[in-house]
Amino acid sequence: MLDWFTKQRIQRRKQTKKGEEEKRKQTETTTSKLITEKRTKEHRDRITRGESPSPRPIKKRATKSLAELREEESLLLTERINLKDELAALRLTLEKKTATNDSLKRIKVENIGATFTWSLEMEALL
Repeated sequence: MLDWFTKQRIQRRKQTKKGEEEKRKQTETTTSKLITEKRTKEHRDRITRGESPSPRPIKKRATKSLAELREEESLLLTERINLKDELAALRLTLEKKTATNDSLKRIKVENIGATFTWSLEMEALL
């Protein structure tokens, strides 16, 4: 059984915990109310001024001059041509490597067959 002093101490702790929780809840609700009120006021102000209601400003695209567009177009065309040439070169090397690989496979098969027949001949001699 607990004595009177420890019971009082436990009861005070419970009361302080309840009080702290209530204070925390009150501060959370008041701060969230203030934030939402501020946001809605800013939103209304933007609409009345004729601005976008979104918090981020809308960026306008930078318009390019005709000379800049022509230059960009020519750069893209040269890049496209270079990429096509590079792709053709890669295809050519692929064909060469494939042909080399096929010939090596053929040689390997021939050697395996020759080795097998040679081993059969050797066994027949023994």
